[in-house]
Amino acid sequence: MIRYIVTGLGLVIAAVAAVAEFAPSESRRLAGLDDSFNESMERVRQGAAVQEDDLSSYGCYELGLLRNAAYARHGRVFEKPEYRDYFARQPWYRPDPAFSDSRDMTYEDRANVRRITGAEERCR
Repeated sequence: MIRYIVTGLGLVIAAVAAVAEFAPSESRRLAGLDDSFNESMERVRQGAAVQEDDLSSYGCYELGLLRNAAYARHGRVFEKPEYRDYFARQPWYRPDPAFSDSRDMTYEDRANVRRITGAEERCR
C-alpha cells in the first residue's frame, strides 16, 4: 500500500506501508499459541510420544519449540535467543550447563526429535 503525505511546503512524499500477512501458525504464535499446541508441548515435556499426525497443523516456529522441548526438559542451555527466551519463561525449565544429549536424552525423546525434525522438512 502506498500513502501520499503532503508536507507544509507542498511536497508530496510517498510512503510505503508494509502489510504483514501471517500464516495461521504465525498468528497463533503472536496470540500465545493454541490449546492443541499446548497439549503437544506437554506430551513432549513429559517424555510421551507425539504422533506425526499431531504435527501437521503446526508451523515452523511451533515445530522448533516442540523439538527443543525434548532437550529443554533435561535442561539444555540454548544459544538461540528464540528458544532461550521461550524456555526461560516456562516454570518447569531448569537450565543445566552439564546437559548431554547422549547421557540425558531418553529413547522417546530421541524418537520425538526424529518425528518433529521430519515434520520440519516442509519448512526448509
